[in-house]
Amino acid sequence: MRIMQGQLDESRQERDTFKEQTRLLTQELERTESALTKQQVATDAMREIFHAELTETQTKLQQTEAKLSARKNDMESENREKQITASESEDRDNSALHHSTISKDTGDESVQADDTSVSETKPTDVSDDMFVGMATDEQTTIHIDKEDYGGFASDHGASTGSVGTAAEGNWKMKLLEGHPSQPGQVFIKATGVAFHGDQLMVCYPDNHIIQILDKDYAFLRVIGSFTGQFTKPFRPLDVAIAHSNLIFINERGNSQVVVCDESNTVVRVISPLKEVSIYGIALMLRYLLLTDVKGHRLLKYTQDGEYVSEVGSKGSGNTEFDWPWSVVVNSNNVIMVSDCHNHCIKCFDSSLQFLYKLGTPGSGDGQLDWPCSIAVDKDDNVYVCDGSNDRIVKWRSDGKWICNLFQGEVQNPLHIAVTADRIAITEVKSNTVKVFYL
Repeated sequence: MRIMQGQLDESRQERDTFKEQTRLLTQELERTESALTKQQVATDAMREIFHAELTETQTKLQQTEAKLSARKNDMESENREKQITASESEDRDNSALHHSTISKDTGDESVQADDTSVSETKPTDVSDDMFVGMATDEQTTIHIDKEDYGGFASDHGASTGSVGTAAEGNWKMKLLEGHPSQPGQVFIKATGVAFHGDQLMVCYPDNHIIQILDKDYAFLRVIGSFTGQFTKPFRPLDVAIAHSNLIFINERGNSQVVVCDESNTVVRVISPLKEVSIYGIALMLRYLLLTDVKGHRLLKYTQDGEYVSEVGSKGSGNTEFDWPWSVVVNSNNVIMVSDCHNHCIKCFDSSLQFLYKLGTPGSGDGQLDWPCSIAVDKDDNVYVCDGSNDRIVKWRSDGKWICNLFQGEVQNPLHIAVTADRIAITEVKSNTVKVFYL
């Protein structure tokens, strides 16, 4: 009996101990929950404060962007008016000089025949329907085209090009200074260019369209606008054409890729890409390749928009980028990316594994300073817009440097497209597209 009583007392003591532990734990839990509640209240308050500050900052940013946009439009209109005025003055001066000369001895004016001021020798690579005349000197030969390319340079009279010698044989050039599809409309800041058969496609982000020109650079039609279909205005930055003739457009205004057909009907939209600052675009087999300049990445999607893989982060290593600008793919599915701030071209296989580099920083042969767009020809030769060196650098498919092209003829080349006999280059600063005939 005493033994049982002792066991009962022990059990009671153990129970009392558990009760006390339970009471203490309950108090600690209550204190913890109270502290968490206070912290949650503080967090919610801070969230509201930060949200209000963010909303206010975004509003101010929108207002500032609107002011900048208005100022930019005013400056562009003012510059355009100055250019037109200067061009008209120059045309008047040239006309007066062309038809008369002042005698130094007598001060009398004597009229000259038109055919005495222009040489009648025609270059062998300029067709009869283009040739008007040539003025020659010891260093260069200038020919004047009598056609105005359906509206190009309509404010400046006839377009002019130059005939000269590049590092590889003879070439000639046409300047395309905007191509109004409506009277009085001026197109500005051409970016991406692409050849589609004999047609030339030119992206105009600020005009919200891609213009399509025929082989003689006459206006055919536009791709784009898409009024009301997207949240923000359509701003095409670059373009790639699939074998199916579908057109893939890097559309910066809404951070998306717009896929449309040749009748300007949207087939699909690859979106959202809000975390991606897309710039370069290329197609490879059934895949879509995009460069993310601010994220310092090369992204790989299916052409239906399904994410596949990526490579890159900010840096200077073989698989790192510092502003990857453009991407192109050759016939062997070698992917080439221009790495602007690292001043080189980085090459990858179809699985995004690093292969080799083209170029080193500098201005010498085989060197680059701010490489922008890239293109390849039918032989897989590589053409790079060497932005700050004002030239195009050409490499063989095996990575051997070939030559520098168009030095003295291009300034800050931005985008490039290549066919068997033509190279098209855009210059944003001069607001021109230059087409070189090889």
